[in-house]
Amino acid sequence: MTADELFADLQQRVEALDRMAAPPLTRDMAVVRLKRSLPDPVRRIEASDLVHQTVTDILDRTAAAARPLSGPVLAESMRGYRTDCDVLLHLLAHGVFHDDGIHDALWLRAVERLTRMRSTLPGSFDSVLEELRHYPALLATWTMGVTAVISRREEFLATIMAQPTWTTLSGRTQTQPPVVYLNPVRVLPADLSSVMPPPDGQRWRFPQSTFLRQEVREPLKSIEPDDTAYKAACTRFEFLASLISMDNDTQNPGFPWIGEFLSDEHWEYDTSIANTIKAELTPSWPLLRAGAFGGDVGRAQAAYERLVQWRAQNLR
Repeated sequence: MTADELFADLQQRVEALDRMAAPPLTRDMAVVRLKRSLPDPVRRIEASDLVHQTVTDILDRTAAAARPLSGPVLAESMRGYRTDCDVLLHLLAHGVFHDDGIHDALWLRAVERLTRMRSTLPGSFDSVLEELRHYPALLATWTMGVTAVISRREEFLATIMAQPTWTTLSGRTQTQPPVVYLNPVRVLPADLSSVMPPPDGQRWRFPQSTFLRQEVREPLKSIEPDDTAYKAACTRFEFLASLISMDNDTQNPGFPWIGEFLSDEHWEYDTSIANTIKAELTPSWPLLRAGAFGGDVGRAQAAYERLVQWRAQNLR
C-alpha cells in the first residue's frame, strides 16, 4: 500500500468514526454530505452508502404492516409513501443535477431497489393499493427525469426510461421497462380527490400529472426556484417519456404518460412544445445518441406521429 492509499484509508476510517459519533442525519445534512462527496473520488463510497442507507430506511418503513394492501387506507398510504421518500427525493434531485454521469449507476440502483417492493404478491390485496407499491419508484424516477431536463442532461432519460426492468406478477408474465410499468396511470388511482381535493364544482383533467407535479415540487425548489420554469420542465419530461412509451409500450399503438403536456396550449401554437420537440427529431438529438428509439430517428418520428394520433383520438 502506498502512502497516498494509506492516507486515504485512514481518512475514511476517521470520517466513519465521526459519523458514528454524530447526531442523527437530517435531510439538509444528507444533501450537503452528498454534494461534498460527488466530485471527490475518495468519497465515492460515502455517497453510495448514503443513498443505499436512505433506500434501506424507506424499505424498512414500507413493510406490509405499515402500508397495508387492503382496507380504506389509500390517502394515508400515499401520504406515508411520500413522507418516507422525502430525503431520497432531495438526494436524487441534487445528485442528478450536480452529477456529470459518473454516478448514474448509483441513482439507478436506488430505483431498482424501490421497484422490488412489488416483487411478490400478497395473499389478499386491493389492486389499487398493490399497484401503489410502485409509487416510491415513480416519485424517484419523476424527480430524476425532471431534474435531467432542468440540468440539460436529457440523454439520461434514455437510461431511466429503460432501466431497471420489472417482471409482472400476474396474468401473462412480461418484462417491462420503467416507461411502461411506472406510467403514472398504472401506478396512481384515477380518483385522487382524497389526497388532492379539486376546486369546488370542478374536477382534475389530468389528476396523476397534476398530483405528481405538486408532490415533487419541494425537492426541486432549490434547484429550480421559478415555478414557471419548473412547470415547463415537467411538461417536457412528460412529453419525452410519452414519446419513448409510444415506441416501447407493449400495447399497440402504445400508451402515453397522460398529463398536462397534452393540453391545447402545448400543441396548438407555432412556439408550442409539440412543435419544438418535433423540430428536434434529428440524428443529433441527445436521446437518440444515448440509445433511445434504438438510435433510429425514423422510430422517434414514428413515435411522435403515434402520440399525435393518440391525442386526436382520445383527448376530449
